[in-house]
Amino acid sequence: MDYDLATVIAPIMATVGAGYIWTQAGRSFDRAGSAELIATVALPCLVVAKLVGTPVSVLALGQMMLAAVLVIVSMTGLVLAASALTGLSLRAFLQPLVFSNCGNVGLSVCYLAFGEAGLTLGMSYFVLSSVGIHTIGAAVTSGRASWRQMLSTPVVWAMLLALGLAAADVALPRWTMETLTLIGDIAIPLLLFSLGVSLAQLRIVGFGLSIVLSVSKLVSGLVIGLAVAEGLGLTGIDRGVVVLQASMPVAVFSYVYATRYQARPDDVAGMVVVSTLLTFAALPALLYVATL
Repeated sequence: MDYDLATVIAPIMATVGAGYIWTQAGRSFDRAGSAELIATVALPCLVVAKLVGTPVSVLALGQMMLAAVLVIVSMTGLVLAASALTGLSLRAFLQPLVFSNCGNVGLSVCYLAFGEAGLTLGMSYFVLSSVGIHTIGAAVTSGRASWRQMLSTPVVWAMLLALGLAAADVALPRWTMETLTLIGDIAIPLLLFSLGVSLAQLRIVGFGLSIVLSVSKLVSGLVIGLAVAEGLGLTGIDRGVVVLQASMPVAVFSYVYATRYQARPDDVAGMVVVSTLLTFAALPALLYVATL
């Protein structure tokens, strides 16, 4: 599978860097408002625009969701075993170690590496991961379970609507698709810019634990992603998307929940920063493995 490595990496690094420099220069950025815009408007529009009438089959989208579930279950089992052996705090570290940044970074990498098909498949994986973050991950970090967060997440309903329309082979009017596409297209650059802002605002207390856990997450995610893709018999873009999404860094939402419930937020912040930088450094190798 041919692609230009610089074409994949340079736009990601430039947009994240722009957000970082913007914040370091003392410019204001409403991160909460931006996150709300992305979650409630841009991403739902993007999901519907890309899934309705997509050349990617509903079966392929279902396989991608299954792959996401298998990766999450496998990573959870690995973290539980590590906790039993080392005493690692599940409340603090299960969510950041299990769930990856499949939105800010993952969708961008999938799109730039594999085009529209990669973005469509990547969104299926992202939605399942997002559901897990706001249910299992939030429940462990907070110490209580709540399904309200998942049921109030617009992107989940957008995914269900889009899959229903795609399965029924329903075509939306052209003006509707153009509107959804126009609004949805702001999602990826805004996600990356917001990630740069987040990296500039996070403060790290110590690097030791962050480095160890970040390296462990990257390696285990890559291995599990490869194993799941092999087990499901995935090839080509399908395989590449699973491998890349499973290898993404710690989700920023992990830090949000760690801060909200005081589950060692400084350590989780370190993991977000270190794992993101580590993933960017490893992107050439990850893209090589993903496209074998």
